[in-house]
Amino acid sequence: MDPRNFLEDLAAHVRAAVGESANVELVGREEKSAVEVTPETSGACRFSVFRQDEDEITLEFGEMSILDFHGQAVEDLQAACREAVDAIIEGKVSESVYLKGGTLVRAVAQLRLSDRTVTVRTRRGVAPFSRKGLTRDYLPYHGV
Repeated sequence: MDPRNFLEDLAAHVRAAVGESANVELVGREEKSAVEVTPETSGACRFSVFRQDEDEITLEFGEMSILDFHGQAVEDLQAACREAVDAIIEGKVSESVYLKGGTLVRAVAQLRLSDRTVTVRTRRGVAPFSRKGLTRDYLPYHGV
């Protein structure tokens, strides 16, 4: 699949999967475009996908988790991204967020894929943070 068409195809895939349970938008233009998904379903996980480069795709989801796909053939990157997006849509994601002074500074998320669990660790800054996190198990979108 042409990397330029990936986001358009992903947006169509997500729309078909979630039905009316989310607002799915393809925003921006060409290299600066992104798929933004905002659930109407209470408890479902919001996410956005955008290309960093020809060989890197970024998935931002939940409160602050970020997963980058890179270092593989373009087709493999796209397949891995779609698999992660499908896990989010199916509610197979949880996220623990950690605060410092009321500000999110760290997140640890788990995406449960068909054959493995992917753990994503995201940090903002290097300051110490609360060891007690707030964990959220996201629900599936109703269109699934």
